[in-house]
Amino acid sequence: MSRAKWWTISDWLRENPGDPDVPAMRDFLTRARRSHLEYGRDYLGWGVFVLRPS
Repeated sequence: MSRAKWWTISDWLRENPGDPDVPAMRDFLTRARRSHLEYGRDYLGWGVFVLRPS
C-alpha cells in the first residue's frame, strides 16, 4: 500500500470521526503500516520520511 493511500485514509479519519467505519479503517491503516515496516521495507532497502501534522 502506498504512502499516498495512507495519507488519504488518515485525512478521511480526521474528517469523519463519527463515521461507523472509523474503527475498521483505523485498524486497516495500522496493520498496513506495521506490515510495511516489519516486512516490506526489508525488500526495498531504502526509506522516505515525510512529516505531517497529526
